[in-house]
Amino acid sequence: MELKNIEDYKQKLKNGNPEVKLVRPCHVNDGILVLDKNEASLLASDAKKTNSSIGFFIPASGSGSRMFSFVYQYFEDPSGENLMSVEQFFGQIEKLAVFKLLPTQMKKDIREGRFNMKEVLTYILTEKGLDIGSLPKALIPFHAVSPVVLNALQEQVIQAQHIHKNLNRVHFTIQEKYLGAISDSLELLKKMTGVDVQVDFSYQESETDVPALNQELELVRNESGEIIMRPAGHGALLHNLDKMNEEVILVKNIDNVQHWENRDTSKKWWNVLIGLLETSRSELKRIVNQKDRTAFASFNERYQILDESWTSLSDEKLYQLLSRPLRVCGMVRNVGQPGGGPYWIQDENGLSKQIVEKSQISGSEEQRNKMIQSTHFNPVMLALSNRDFNDNPHDLLSYVDHNKYFVVEKTHGEQRIKYIELPGLWNGSMAHWNTLFVEVPSATFSPVKSVLDLLDPLHQPKNE
Repeated sequence: MELKNIEDYKQKLKNGNPEVKLVRPCHVNDGILVLDKNEASLLASDAKKTNSSIGFFIPASGSGSRMFSFVYQYFEDPSGENLMSVEQFFGQIEKLAVFKLLPTQMKKDIREGRFNMKEVLTYILTEKGLDIGSLPKALIPFHAVSPVVLNALQEQVIQAQHIHKNLNRVHFTIQEKYLGAISDSLELLKKMTGVDVQVDFSYQESETDVPALNQELELVRNESGEIIMRPAGHGALLHNLDKMNEEVILVKNIDNVQHWENRDTSKKWWNVLIGLLETSRSELKRIVNQKDRTAFASFNERYQILDESWTSLSDEKLYQLLSRPLRVCGMVRNVGQPGGGPYWIQDENGLSKQIVEKSQISGSEEQRNKMIQSTHFNPVMLALSNRDFNDNPHDLLSYVDHNKYFVVEKTHGEQRIKYIELPGLWNGSMAHWNTLFVEVPSATFSPVKSVLDLLDPLHQPKNE
């Protein structure tokens, strides 16, 4: 960020988080498509026939230490909830992949109940042992596929090459300081499995970093007098995504990967999303080329990429809108998790479907009620087409809604700081894309926020 814009930046911080006006949550047949088994199977079959190049884009710079936050709390004050979590950890530790990495004697002591909890946890997390607490989530041991222990990144690469014959690239965004360790991990994977999919990396561009301000909206400086800069959130990765040249780009989070034995549902539904993206893009291209408003009326009745006001648009404006980048977004039914997900929103651009985070929703009773009425949430399962109908790449940076930024407050040292994150990658950064929401099974979604999530059946082999 250029500091010549600092006054505007301060004003945005002063105004606080811009709120999104929810009109209503997207429901089945009102913004969310539900496919029957035959439709899903046909789309997956169509996907297998495509000649389009396919690549994965996976943000993977997050810290792995957050997975063990209850352990660090236990170290500071062993009581209450964190103690219960530690007990759960040790009660089922043999089901966790990390157990296989422990020394033989330590494993024997744990099995026989002759161990010190703090000593084992210290070995796992610090440089006295495995030093897992210093790793990014991408390198945390996730699954044991006997006799091999796979970290999240390795599992993503292995499963990616089995999704589609044309999927020949997996791109991770990482922190540069971990490049050596990640490269070593991939080299080991290649030796073990012979994996041959192209894997490459990029880093969040430092030019997108933003300055931290204190509560008085003054620039915060370090001991050397330099302004403290903060990464601008995953919205900054739009610059990285914009450089992908595949015809179909799949986006997911690093921690959403199931155990190898439970991969089939996700494999099928990634192909369903590819098939839906390809068929809907082909139909839109035909509609635009033939200037067929009648055909679009039928298309839009099913997919609802525009609200009903499209009928008043001129041909020029309508076909311009239909030529925008296209995304197909999988949505999972809520299981007691209303909030961030698919909504119809109203803003200066009119009525549109968007993925909205909880932090963007105001605290008013009316808006909170609309949030509670949501039936689906966003698992980050996206299939993207970033090319126009002449197969030229779009400039993705021109489809951002810059008013959908996030105001963030955190602690730095002993003081509270504020800064602004760019519009989220699948939120405001894709606000002006054409969007299809489609329901996907819950078995495609197994995020790992805590190491205890790895005890979920989707992260365990089927025979255990």
